[in-house]
Amino acid sequence: MSPSAGRLITTAYGAPAIAALRFLMAELKSADPMAPVTLLVPNELAGITARRALATGVTPGTTGVAGLYVSTLPRLAEQLAAASLSPRVPATPALVGAAWRSALDENPGLFAKVKDHTATIKALTSAHRDLRDLDATALDAVADSGPLQNDLVRLHRSVTSAVGEICYDEVELLHVAAAQITAQPHAELGSLILYLPQRLSDAEQTLAEALADQHGVTVLAGLTGDPKADEAVLETLRTLELHDSTTVPTSSAATATRHASDSDDEVRLVVRELVDSLSTTAPQRGAVLYGRAVPYARQLHEQLAAAGLKTNGPGTRTVDERAISRGFLGILGLGNDLRRPDLFRVPSEAPIRNRTGTGRLPIFRWERVSRLAAVVSGDDWDLRHAAYINDQRASIVKERAQEDPVIARIDAATRQIDSPDEMRSFVMGLQARPEHGLTQDTWPALAAWALELFHDLYGEPADQGNIPADEQYAAVVIEQSLRSMSTLELVESKADLPRLAELLLQDLQSARPRVGHFGEGIFVGPVSAAVGLDVDVVYVVGLAEDTYFQLGSDSRSRMRAASYLILSRAAASGSTLASSSFDSRFLALSASLTRRPNGSAAARSISISYRSPGRLLTASTARTTAAGTPRESRSAPVTVVSSKTSWRSPAISAFAP
Repeated sequence: MSPSAGRLITTAYGAPAIAALRFLMAELKSADPMAPVTLLVPNELAGITARRALATGVTPGTTGVAGLYVSTLPRLAEQLAAASLSPRVPATPALVGAAWRSALDENPGLFAKVKDHTATIKALTSAHRDLRDLDATALDAVADSGPLQNDLVRLHRSVTSAVGEICYDEVELLHVAAAQITAQPHAELGSLILYLPQRLSDAEQTLAEALADQHGVTVLAGLTGDPKADEAVLETLRTLELHDSTTVPTSSAATATRHASDSDDEVRLVVRELVDSLSTTAPQRGAVLYGRAVPYARQLHEQLAAAGLKTNGPGTRTVDERAISRGFLGILGLGNDLRRPDLFRVPSEAPIRNRTGTGRLPIFRWERVSRLAAVVSGDDWDLRHAAYINDQRASIVKERAQEDPVIARIDAATRQIDSPDEMRSFVMGLQARPEHGLTQDTWPALAAWALELFHDLYGEPADQGNIPADEQYAAVVIEQSLRSMSTLELVESKADLPRLAELLLQDLQSARPRVGHFGEGIFVGPVSAAVGLDVDVVYVVGLAEDTYFQLGSDSRSRMRAASYLILSRAAASGSTLASSSFDSRFLALSASLTRRPNGSAAARSISISYRSPGRLLTASTARTTAAGTPRESRSAPVTVVSSKTSWRSPAISAFAP
């Protein structure tokens, strides 16, 4: 890229970044308020925050902004290049997984012993996403690093070729969009702003360089002042040849630190302080960020809701936890013998509609009748129900033969006949459905069968308007997942019911509906959301040494799942994923501590759990207290509360009051 093709503006994160963006927008639209501007953001949350801030006006005395398109680099690539890749369709995770299963079935190599394990497919698809960003030379370097890596690259190339014939992925979109921009600039993009860029993939860098060469890009880079945290951003600036003029802002630090006895006490402490701070701060200007989702995400939402506070942020419950998901997965997993406890446990998860669609099945009454009929499993549903019905009919005949028949007894026996008869019909039909599904050996036929079964049991989408919103969301995910499975035939010829249930479960586990709407109540999300976030009060929880800050914790866990991926990336790039992950975590934390223009810190407090606080956290605290002013007399005091446990003492004695 030529040095004149880009312009660099550096800023701190949070409010300073928004102020710099507003000033830049006013400059770009000074001559024409309708001049088009494309704002490329690092993530969706940063885009929403920037768009809402600019909607209040870019110059004093004005409101609103026009001619603004907010996007990420991958979304922009989709807008530019997707039409040219038609009739191919986007590659879905299920389709990529099916391609990997087919490749392993054909020639598994060193993966022969584990090729049928679900965890193997998950690890290989994860490796596939990372390897897709490497060029041919880097892939050759990976293949030459060992026999395991050689097999991985061989399979990766086979899958890429098979999927590429019918689908395209994000990497291809980015490269095709870059080629189109190079061949013919798109004037409709207008002025381009790369806002708070983070570590870019090779494909994203290719598109960013093409945009800079053909259009010119103004880069609004966020820096924390810490070289370790800023390394990813500085690497991106070096790629765009904008590093030499970088001005690094002053490093930020927290205004207070808390140390709690455990995660529950930690969350309660934050909720108490947050409630107190709302007397001077609007709820939408507050945020609670967590170092890891488990256990903090759900605890924070529950505790804040109990305090009567509205929240928003990433979801805490995956769709597979919903009643309709558990019920349908249970139906798919029922065996041919249909054991009575299993059969009645599945319909009790979510109501199943009756055959006419006018009501729900009387599951609890049927369960009682099946016990009276001594049903256990298998043929009992037919034989013992038939015997029970005959017994009830005999009792009716006997009662009617009495001189003074008791009508109530006759009516009760009649109801007992009606219930087993209806239940027997339902069970026989349910028993036949899985047997029919097992005979379907193509993905279109099997997916159509499963979708029909789902509609028969739980209704069409138009019939689900009276169920809770969370259950409606789960029903939509199930429907979309089943419909998308028909395309798996393009890369995988073999289909079976257990595999369909496995793929459906994976889709449900990956779907996590959002809690609330951004801007309504307190934002609760991961620390990584601090990039692009603009709030007045921030609490950060879960910053213990062995949860958030531990060097290499991510890479070690991934090594256990897919050691070949770590080795491959190291061989290709000469670096490890551990350092990249650590730098990103440190950057996110540093961004959450950014000071506002008036000198006050955006983060009022950092709360850490019962384990030892991270070394970087204590270093951050040390920067705050280094001026020598007694903590109690400072306007924003740093308070480190040490609470010892019976098994470990927190390593913060140097900063104890």
